[in-house]
Amino acid sequence: MNIGRSDLIRITMVPVQYRATPYSVAKSSPCFGLFAHDHVGFARLESGFPPASQNAELRYRDDPLNLLLAIALTFVAVIGSSSLHYEAIQRLDRLARRSIGAYPALLFVICGLVCLHLLEIGIYAAIFHLADQTLSLGDFGGKAFPSNMDYFYYAAEAYASLGYNNVIPIGEMRLITSITPLNGLLLLTWSGSFLFSLVEDWRGKGK
Repeated sequence: MNIGRSDLIRITMVPVQYRATPYSVAKSSPCFGLFAHDHVGFARLESGFPPASQNAELRYRDDPLNLLLAIALTFVAVIGSSSLHYEAIQRLDRLARRSIGAYPALLFVICGLVCLHLLEIGIYAAIFHLADQTLSLGDFGGKAFPSNMDYFYYAAEAYASLGYNNVIPIGEMRLITSITPLNGLLLLTWSGSFLFSLVEDWRGKGK
């Protein structure tokens, strides 16, 4: 059965009782598509073109130069965030151990560590923005990043090992995304061990 473009438009919204296969519409049709069953029990016409994520995968083939750039950016992010973490913890440790009261010092250290981790997330957000917008090392399938805050939210999810939900990194962006939670986990546990050592020290001194 041949179905023309006008016929497809007329049956865009029709009641269905099953999920149709991609071959529900003949391939010989001028506007090949498929029907997908949505949450209200209607069928809607899906485009026959490949999804945006597939198009992005076609655009970002593996390139040795892009891979080297991604590795360099990953090292910059890891070394930069780790060095910043070390310096900040050194200063927080000196300030906390000079404090007379343990409780105010503990609150100060916790707030300082939270700000430190947010700053490190900002480093990764800048790396993702640079890799995506300037160097074109990849893309993010399933989500467009129109603002800088979107990069920050994505970096925070990756840094804290929460996952990136429906956002899928494509191209060399996958390497940076894979290393981000590893480094984030190390830095978060570093902060936890630092807090533990402070509390144990204060407990031994009877503060």
